[in-house]
Amino acid sequence: MGNSSRRYSIVISEQALEMLVSHTRFLANVNNEAAEKLIKAFERAAESLQIRPERNPWLDDKNLPINKYRKIVFSGNEPRTRYSAAFCS
Repeated sequence: MGNSSRRYSIVISEQALEMLVSHTRFLANVNNEAAEKLIKAFERAAESLQIRPERNPWLDDKNLPINKYRKIVFSGNEPRTRYSAAFCS
């Protein structure tokens, strides 16, 4: 439990942020409440990464170094909707 107070830095790439903003704007045109839920879900996912990034699986992509990036899947609480984000561990 020595690392229980350690918090990791989370860096969101400009491209990832632009994609999130674009998707959220599109979603807001259809359902503003769903867009707000997506933002909150992303914030919760990013916050959880600061505490325990190791609970997320390694990203398996032949174009990326092995065991360098992890992925997280989160939902904006809409049925059948899942979002995935990759991050460096």
